[in-house]
Amino acid sequence: VYGHITNALTDVLIKSSLHGNKNMFENLVEDIEKNGIQNPIKYVDYNGQMYVVDGHHRLLAAKRLKLSEVPVEKVELPYAGYNTIDDLLWFD
Repeated sequence: VYGHITNALTDVLIKSSLHGNKNMFENLVEDIEKNGIQNPIKYVDYNGQMYVVDGHHRLLAAKRLKLSEVPVEKVELPYAGYNTIDDLLWFD
């Protein structure tokens, strides 16, 4: 399922913090500002909450750019190393 997150970017829970180098992130921000987000942010829905499983840095870049919409795709577990919902709820 493809869709867009609109005005709900702050409600999406991001599991990872910014990894890697600041320069790489700045390059990502510039690329998204110029070209938009080309690959949808993947998320799992659990109890009405969206949990990002792929695209954490793209989402952070979108927030920095104050984008009101980003492309998203709902996926099911297991996905990209997340096997169960417990893998996403490590902070609860």
